[in-house]
Amino acid sequence: MQSKQSKKQLIDAVLNDYETRKSARIGLENKWMTNLNFYNGDQYLGYAKQYYWQSTESFNHIGPLVENRLAILAEVEPEVKDDLVRAVFEKLRFKRLVEEGNFWQEVTGSVFYKVTKVDNQPVVTVCSPFEIYPNKLDVSNMDEISSIIHAKNVDDQLVIEKWTRDHLTIIRDQTLVYDGDLPYPFPFVRGTSELVAGQFFGKSVVDRVIPVQRAYNAIKNRRAEFMSRMACGGVAVEDE
Repeated sequence: MQSKQSKKQLIDAVLNDYETRKSARIGLENKWMTNLNFYNGDQYLGYAKQYYWQSTESFNHIGPLVENRLAILAEVEPEVKDDLVRAVFEKLRFKRLVEEGNFWQEVTGSVFYKVTKVDNQPVVTVCSPFEIYPNKLDVSNMDEISSIIHAKNVDDQLVIEKWTRDHLTIIRDQTLVYDGDLPYPFPFVRGTSELVAGQFFGKSVVDRVIPVQRAYNAIKNRRAEFMSRMACGGVAVEDE
């Protein structure tokens, strides 16, 4: 049985590890937020006009592009001939899980499927990359990762799970919930839109399209500004 002090040290170590990984990944997280904003049409978020006549309208081509790709992916279904496997897929609501995973994969570049057990029954959870903190960011092979921290808010409490290849520590609201051997094999399966050599997280089509979308918005808005100012005409002032 661990002493109170050793439990506190373990909690502090996991929390510090989580904060370190979070800081190391902040640039990627900002990029994913930008991707989500552009997908949703918030393409001038945080942009301040210098003049009242400036136009900042978004002409969102990214949303329809991603939705078209998702529609194509939704039509792809695995051919399952085994009745038992088909029954498991239906119980897991496999199609819904894949559709949710495809969204994160297409917009951010990565998605993670977490395969666990509840009452000895398989459970698959879709995890966005915002929840996943690997011990290395500069490797593209999952086998080179020795641990993953899965962190998310549950009922307004931060739950941190630190998974290694043979050990699991769970902290909820800074309270140690579990620390011991893995109850089942390492549960994470990664999916990427485009695998990037030497990087753990993948790249999405949105990453490539954002510069084009920005240029298109700029051209359309400058044209609108020009036409508006031409329509206003000149201001005549009498000479004294």
